[in-house]
Amino acid sequence: MKKRDVRFWLLAPLLAAALALVPIPSSAVEVAYSRGLYPWIQTAATFVSNLVPIAILDLLIGGAVVLTVIRLAQMLHTARRLSVMDAVWDGLRLMVRGAALLAIAFVLMWGLNYRRAPLEASVGNPGAPTEAMLVKAVGDANALAAKLRPVQGPERALTFPAVAAALEVPMAQALRQLGRPTQFRPGRPKYSLILTPFFTWAGVNGMLNPLGLESIVHPDLLPFERGFVLAHEWAHLAGQADEAAASAIGWLACMKGGPALAYSANLYLM
Repeated sequence: MKKRDVRFWLLAPLLAAALALVPIPSSAVEVAYSRGLYPWIQTAATFVSNLVPIAILDLLIGGAVVLTVIRLAQMLHTARRLSVMDAVWDGLRLMVRGAALLAIAFVLMWGLNYRRAPLEASVGNPGAPTEAMLVKAVGDANALAAKLRPVQGPERALTFPAVAAALEVPMAQALRQLGRPTQFRPGRPKYSLILTPFFTWAGVNGMLNPLGLESIVHPDLLPFERGFVLAHEWAHLAGQADEAAASAIGWLACMKGGPALAYSANLYLM
């Protein structure tokens, strides 16, 4: 039995380190990637992920588990035929290469958006919020609640597909107003069968799958939470990696929508 030839196990981590560590001006990332390449990647990848009825994230996790079992079996085979050290050496090189390829895919698919110019560079810094602003937001939320309560009971609460349909146009308007690229494909809201128990335990409402560019939401969110959570995840999908900036874009999109979306946004703001 010959020893395994693990190709690119040194080259892959070097490329990953270069992508992560080589300084690139945020202005260059903004122009070449976030406004240039990424919108094309996002529209294509999300088009494919929207066609799949289940979370691609679950398929990736399941595939990783299967691949790990296969690799462990191969290591045991190597240990029996050659030596334990050969098996460990093979496993180490495979793990290094796999982690590096995963990091490269993450950075190129979505992660470079962490290095783009901040949202304030496009819209200016509005300054610190005032007490009057917060009082107005609370008043707006209370007024919306008073209007919604008689007409929108639990039986008429917005489902996630209805939220997605209502949010599509307001999200485009918010991106346009903030000077973000408007070439954006909304992501179909999906649930993760594998990660939902962890989400419940950790208090996670949703996430973006950066390798499939799909929107993952918690299936048990209350109706008034759904609008803002999906808008926040769509802002990530639109290339806004920063959490606060994604929340700002999501809030503005909801405020441009109907009363139920605006109510969800103001409750989050409060």
